[in-house]
Amino acid sequence: MDFGEIASRVINEDYKFFEELSAAKGFSSELAYFLLDHALRPFLRCYALPYQLTVAQEDFHWEMSICPICGSPANFSRVRAEDGQRFLFCEHCFTEWRSKYLSCIYCGNTEPNTIKYLMVEGDDAHQLFVCEKCKGYLKTFDERKGRMKTDLFIAGIETVYLDLIAEEEGYTNKTENERNLN
Repeated sequence: MDFGEIASRVINEDYKFFEELSAAKGFSSELAYFLLDHALRPFLRCYALPYQLTVAQEDFHWEMSICPICGSPANFSRVRAEDGQRFLFCEHCFTEWRSKYLSCIYCGNTEPNTIKYLMVEGDDAHQLFVCEKCKGYLKTFDERKGRMKTDLFIAGIETVYLDLIAEEEGYTNKTENERNLN
């Protein structure tokens, strides 16, 4: 097995590859992907550390919804309390980068009436930003309505209920869009 290729397939969330590999080797594709994904994350975090200061600079511009360091797709963001700036978060290497506030990270839609957010009663800090054009969603932690600092990786896990709500409402965070721009 080519472990470089497997790492690339994990980062790019190539589930079809793991389904084919598991059929050929006789193991669960979901389990294989989960184990390899989590085994790769500590290395990605170490790899990303020297570059995160550059990405955090005010003049750094990255208009894509994939991580500028490891290439993993973002599925969580935070809104900074001081100025309302949105930051996308990579759960693989823990990199954050600026993103447009009112824009779909999947299709680039910026029409205000087609982008909205959903909240669960009693939990204003955790939100779902949804796009009516592509039916994509992004989980978001709004620091203006919650704790100033939170572990975004843990928040992503704690908010699985938001994924369930979004999927129940017909939204997805796995949109297949070639543009993939903010």
